[in-house]
Amino acid sequence: ADEIYVANVYKSLAQIYYSKGDFLKATELNNKSIAIYFNVLGENHPDIVECYMNLAQIHNSQGESLKALELNNKSLEICLSIYDENHSTTATIYNNMALAYCALAEYDKALELFEKSQLIYSKIYGDNHPYIGTCYSNIGTIYYYKSDYSKALELFNKSLTVDNSIY
Repeated sequence: ADEIYVANVYKSLAQIYYSKGDFLKATELNNKSIAIYFNVLGENHPDIVECYMNLAQIHNSQGESLKALELNNKSLEICLSIYDENHSTTATIYNNMALAYCALAEYDKALELFEKSQLIYSKIYGDNHPYIGTCYSNIGTIYYYKSDYSKALELFNKSLTVDNSIY
């Protein structure tokens, strides 16, 4: 139990260093968390999924989208061994993978994953939730990048409708 506490502190510190832009320190602390979680909890645990997601975010923030995809795939594999596909963590991973594909200008793959994420979030939260508004906005951005401006407008308006009904 004490080891888990230490791993949790490392993970929290890693998030702070990430927020400060110290990606090297954030990576180091996330890796320390993973090592402890792995030894104490085994390889298939939500805390390990979260750490891999955090590492992927660090790499994506540095423009290392391929490494981010590799880490997101690792987190997805573990996530699917713990939960079914219709879990919020799975949806978040799909969203994060889509962001990496977007950075690589692989818009069709990004679109597929953003839509997958949106479907899962809709099943969990319904269609009137902030995550849904964000999904519509993300999907709209892809259509914008693909120069399908009418579809982009449609999705941004859907996002706005959802957001206005919440806030």
